[in-house]
Amino acid sequence: MLGACVVALVAAACITPGTKQGLETVGGAQDVEVQAKLRQAAAAAHVYEAENGTLSGFNASAAAQIEPSVTWTDGPASAGQVSIRGATEADVALVSMSSSGQVYCIGVKAPVDSLGKVDAVSAAQCTGGW
Repeated sequence: MLGACVVALVAAACITPGTKQGLETVGGAQDVEVQAKLRQAAAAAHVYEAENGTLSGFNASAAAQIEPSVTWTDGPASAGQVSIRGATEADVALVSMSSSGQVYCIGVKAPVDSLGKVDAVSAAQCTGGW
C-alpha cells in the first residue's frame, strides 16, 4: 500500500496542475528520442557513403536497406519519420520532428556533422546546434 502511495505522490509531483514542468519533461524525452533516431540515421548515411563513395543517391529506399529500424521518407519532416533532403555527392540533410513539434536536423558532411533545430533542405542549412 505504501509503495502505491509513493508512486502516486511521485506522479503528482511530476505533473502538477497549473505548472508546465511535467509537460516539459515529457517533451524533453520526446526530443531526446528524435535526436537519437537522427543519430542512427546519420550513421546509416555514413555507411552508405563508405560503401558507395558518395551520398548522391542516398534516399529513403537506400536508407531502409541499411537501417530498417528507422522510418524513412523523401517527403516532408514529420513525427516518427526521418526525412532525407538534398543529397549531394558530399552531404545530405536528415530532418525529423518530435511529437512536441520541435524540428531537428543533422547535416551529414565531412569532416564533422552539423546539428540544428531547423527544417533544413540542405546540409548547409542545418546549423545552430541542439
